[in-house]
Amino acid sequence: FELNQLPPSIKAQYSDKAKKLEFLQQYILTELLYDSAKRQGLENDKEVVEAAFQAKRSLMVQKLLQDQLSSRVNITLSDVELYYQANKDKYAEKDDNGNVLREKPFDEVQKQATQDLYMKKQQEAYEELAQKLMRAENVQIYNDVLK
Repeated sequence: FELNQLPPSIKAQYSDKAKKLEFLQQYILTELLYDSAKRQGLENDKEVVEAAFQAKRSLMVQKLLQDQLSSRVNITLSDVELYYQANKDKYAEKDDNGNVLREKPFDEVQKQATQDLYMKKQQEAYEELAQKLMRAENVQIYNDVLK
């Protein structure tokens, strides 16, 4: 079950019997250590409780951002082509002095340009969401008070 929960790229590393055995041994050891920690009362340790809270908080924020941002970021092939055209020198081969040696054709860099545009659009959506939340909660930051 645990092995099937892994992303396909990582799961593929455990395709042979020896690797599966290694994974199983590591999983069993983790469970034994967890049980030992519980018997020692570490689930109530102040640091563990705070770290668990912080981890949960972080996961909740990541999930919210994933849900909110993925629905706001839609790009088409023509968007990627326009982005590539506007940023051609970003994808060009350059010498040590930054001089362009060769402009790479769109087909050669399409995957990277798509990732770059997606990240850019995601960052823009994040900033828009942040501003919206700050306005909704009337957040004011007093820069002059910061030291």
